[in-house]
Amino acid sequence: MKSILHLKDSDTFCLLPFMHTYGSADGNLVLCCEAQEYECGKGGKTLDSRWNSKEYKEVRKALVGGTKHKACHVCWHNEKNGIESNRQLHTEQHWNEFAPLIQLNDDYTVSNQPVWFELKIGNFCNLACRMCSTHSSYKRAQDIDIIGKYSGFDNQETKLVTPDDLFAILQSDVDWTQVERLQFTGGEPIINEMHYDLLYSIPREYRHLIRLRYATNLTHLKYRQHDLIDIWRQFKHVNVKVSMDGAGAVYDYIRVGGSFSTVANNMNELKNVDNVDIAVGLTIQVYNVFALPEFFDFINKIGINFSFVGSFLLQTPKYLNISVLPQTWKDQICDKLSKYNGKVNIHRHDNFDTIIEYMQKNDNEKLFWKKTMPYTQEMESRHPDSITFMNLLKTHGITI
Repeated sequence: MKSILHLKDSDTFCLLPFMHTYGSADGNLVLCCEAQEYECGKGGKTLDSRWNSKEYKEVRKALVGGTKHKACHVCWHNEKNGIESNRQLHTEQHWNEFAPLIQLNDDYTVSNQPVWFELKIGNFCNLACRMCSTHSSYKRAQDIDIIGKYSGFDNQETKLVTPDDLFAILQSDVDWTQVERLQFTGGEPIINEMHYDLLYSIPREYRHLIRLRYATNLTHLKYRQHDLIDIWRQFKHVNVKVSMDGAGAVYDYIRVGGSFSTVANNMNELKNVDNVDIAVGLTIQVYNVFALPEFFDFINKIGINFSFVGSFLLQTPKYLNISVLPQTWKDQICDKLSKYNGKVNIHRHDNFDTIIEYMQKNDNEKLFWKKTMPYTQEMESRHPDSITFMNLLKTHGITI
């Protein structure tokens, strides 16, 4: 048995491959949401055959031994650029809770099952967000010709996928008494029946032991015969991370098919449920970086603590990364962010400083004219709306 307790300050060790697993849209296990291309135990018929596969053992050995495994390249990239990585975030927030539960063997298998399951419920979604791929929303397949033209067809999912085999394994192999967290992402879990089937399969006497977490667009609190608030009251605690990338018109522009007012109303309703707390998942991209102050004003107004806003810098597609913006626009955006004096705590203000530094340090303006604007214009021609990207910039104080 190997101890990992001395590795808290390691430059490579990450808790997740030792106590957490991520079920991908097509039913494979992967390391986490940032390493979805690295499949572990593909085709295994049991939970253990996937959880202790040769791929998992290879990564565990590297991270314990001080090697930066290539599967974790997103974290290495973020750390190199001064951005808090998923690895660092989980060490900071969850080390004391989960490190003592890890039972690492000499062959880099672990005797503990995952205590935290993060499950992607396929790519079925009701929205078609402009930065999304068809891996996250098959509704984006309506624009696959445009997406493929700029991102490459090889990077797209060409069919609706569901993790049927994995969910069957979970319903038969999991010891629910050991599960601390059950987390759902999508697609959109709230409109997916598989999500409800799994919840109902958990014996009622164990539900109060489990914390639920969601990454959801929160467009529904009731879906068909399911009342989410009634279901959630049966569990120990529910964290709802609302995926939203702006307030008002910025939200409606990015999240095609969504309604900002509907989501804001649902957030207000959840504030009155005792065992539910609300967080926000913000993907920072070219379509919203100029409107972050207005977004945080909304967050303050609705009463969410800024520390519950997880902001993630979009890396793919590269042409929607904030580094592509023209320098004159970057200068105005950076000036706006640096002067923001809303009711913001020091942590969030530091985040603005990180965004400023990243934009000024990374220059990919050629990509903006080659891909960003042509992609944007083709999408706006296909889905005409009352507002355009250029109009959003202007209404948020950016001189073009």
